[in-house]
Amino acid sequence: MASSYTLNKSIEQPGYNDYAADPTGWSGPVNDDWDVIDTALGGRLALNATGSVGTVNLTITQTRNPIITITGAMTGNAVYTLPENTNASAIVGGQWIIYNNTSGNYTVTITPISGGGTSVECAQGKRTIIYSDGTNVAIADDRVAPVDNPIPSGSKMLFQQTSAPTGWTKDTTHNNKALRVVSGTASSGGTVAFTTAFASQTVSGTVGNTTLDISQIPSHTHDIKYVAYTAAGGNDIGAMSPGGSTTTNSTMIQSKGGGGSHTHTFTGTAIDLAVQYVDLIIATKD
Repeated sequence: MASSYTLNKSIEQPGYNDYAADPTGWSGPVNDDWDVIDTALGGRLALNATGSVGTVNLTITQTRNPIITITGAMTGNAVYTLPENTNASAIVGGQWIIYNNTSGNYTVTITPISGGGTSVECAQGKRTIIYSDGTNVAIADDRVAPVDNPIPSGSKMLFQQTSAPTGWTKDTTHNNKALRVVSGTASSGGTVAFTTAFASQTVSGTVGNTTLDISQIPSHTHDIKYVAYTAAGGNDIGAMSPGGSTTTNSTMIQSKGGGGSHTHTFTGTAIDLAVQYVDLIIATKD
């Protein structure tokens, strides 16, 4: 009878008399199995993600280790696949502690080699406990997920620093703008840059023109008096003559002025609107 193998860790199950002709008998596979069991209980696997490793297919022997540490300066995202079991009926089962000790703004993902089922992105600098049920790779404790990855991908936040933190991408859409709090839909607007609007402004200009009409000026007249001389026996105005008479009359002088408008200039103190500010960046969760 031929040997068979366990589904998850591929531990050999020797068939009856399978090793009868072998001088070592069953000691060979049995000792090997104990090594597999020992590795499954406390083995440690070190992986190097330096550079851009792309997709790496782990072997059954590698996935027997329950502790996997991934290090290296990354220049691209890394994907590690869990292999199929010996019978190729499902991916290997079990649980693992994945320590993502890499550097660089890239992700480490554990996924089924079949491409189906769910995957887990292991947060950088964190130890993530995952498990496989033969189809899916998932977080072993759902209560851990909000702690390691509390912010959904695509979320935008403000940071008081020049570069986006690990796991975020700097958004350069908006620059030199103020913040406005709204109760409705979030949007943007305006035409003047922040540092242009909030700068020292000089106050200068003129008062608007004003034309005064008759109803707006005080009521007044300018009179002039003159004496008219009438000669005796006639109406001629001339020198005083015997028998003549005099009459005192009044009239107004000719009006003056064109009714034009005028301006009033003024000076003022500059208004200093150069408020203190702190630069922030907008970053999007990867």
